[in-house]
Amino acid sequence: MLTFHSTAKWSSNMKNIQASSTLVESILEIAWHFSSKGINGACCDNLSLSEFQALKTTAMTPDCSVQEIGKLLGFTKSGATRIVTRLEKQDLVTKHRSAADGRVCCVSPTEAGYALLQTAMECTSDRLEKALANIDASDRENVANALNVLANAVSLAGK
Repeated sequence: MLTFHSTAKWSSNMKNIQASSTLVESILEIAWHFSSKGINGACCDNLSLSEFQALKTTAMTPDCSVQEIGKLLGFTKSGATRIVTRLEKQDLVTKHRSAADGRVCCVSPTEAGYALLQTAMECTSDRLEKALANIDASDRENVANALNVLANAVSLAGK
């Protein structure tokens, strides 16, 4: 039999779940609109988010190893290898041996990979600017701050 205390606690828990659910739905909505599916592949050649992040990692990390891609993105080495192989088949990256350690396989973006990253970043920035166009400057700053706080919290919670 439910007592008042357990009913009140359950009700409080449900309110927390609903608030979380609303936040999750908002995050999913934003993610969808900035994914390759939400923009009909207009700027990312239908790369998955994992593929895009791996490509971006190779551009930002000199002599980037497959293992490092996996570590930075939270994948196993075999998972990172599969992603790199897909990118390589699309001529977006090339694999090469590390100059420091010939046993290590490194990945670098091709010219096409760099071009795709540039296009994707411009497209994403344009979409964001359009989305924020009707929001006043102080609200824009609040949105930016809240998203940075949330991104940091999620990142820390995942470690």
